[in-house]
Amino acid sequence: MLLIVGIEETARYNNAAVVIKITVVLVLRYKEPNRPRPFRTPWVPVVPLLGIASCLYLMSALPIDTWARLLVWLLVGLVIYFVYGRHHSKLNKTRRSLGGTHETDGTGALRGAPVPSVHHAAARAILPPT
Repeated sequence: MLLIVGIEETARYNNAAVVIKITVVLVLRYKEPNRPRPFRTPWVPVVPLLGIASCLYLMSALPIDTWARLLVWLLVGLVIYFVYGRHHSKLNKTRRSLGGTHETDGTGALRGAPVPSVHHAAARAILPPT
């Protein structure tokens, strides 16, 4: 991205990336409290919220054309992310190996499809180790 827009513009986008990262970490900290965390931050959620606030403060001074470019690049990135994920997801490969697409029950489990055994290669790829 640096080659396309220059160092100043890249630095402007960095604040938006930091806000997104901190927000995701905070959400995961509360949604998945037992997830392994090799790096700890003191005074959670005070320090992350101060980080978000300081980045938003810096971003508030950005010109409107920077915001427009940010939204365009964000949308391009999301499209690439979801298209790639749909074609390379382990769950999608499992569905194909079971005979095509099936409806799910909302949790990602296949409705009406046979449950693969633990020895099934695709099942081993998506099931947590016991």
